[in-house]
Order: sequence, then structure tokens, then C-alpha cells
Amino acid sequence: MRRLGVHLTLTTLWLTALPGRLADRIATVDARARAARRDRGDALATAVITVGLVLIAAAVIYIIRQKAVDTANNICTNTDPTTCQ
Repeated sequence: MRRLGVHLTLTTLWLTALPGRLADRIATVDARARAARRDRGDALATAVITVGLVLIAAAVIYIIRQKAVDTANNICTNTDPTTCQ
């Protein structure tokens, strides 16, 4: 009988502490979810910055390439420099 009483007491204590443990677990899950949403916001800003930098790099490469083509077209390859413009 004593052993049954101990088990019932432990079960009662475990069940009375259950709502507190569930509340702590829910709070932990909620905090993780908020952190995940915050991380997604940082990832979105990083992605936007990365796309902007790629677009700027593409524009710079295009401009430099156009200038190089223009310079290459204006180089005189004749042996007589008087025929060059």
C-alpha cells in the first residue's frame, strides 16, 4: 500500500507540474519562431543587397566592355600612320 501511495503522490506532482512545463515549452517554441522570423528578415535584406550589388557589377562590366570595344575599334593597324584618322 505504501508503494502505491508513493506512486500516486509522484503522479499527482508530475501532473500538477505539467501545465507549467507545457507553458515553458510553448514559450520556448514561440521564442524560436520569433527568432526564425527575425532571421528571415535579415536574410531577405541580405538577398536584396546581394541582387543590387550584382546589378551594379553587371552595369560596370557592360560600361567597361563598351569602352574597350570603342578603344579597340579606334586603334590604327596600318603601317602608314597618315592613313589613320
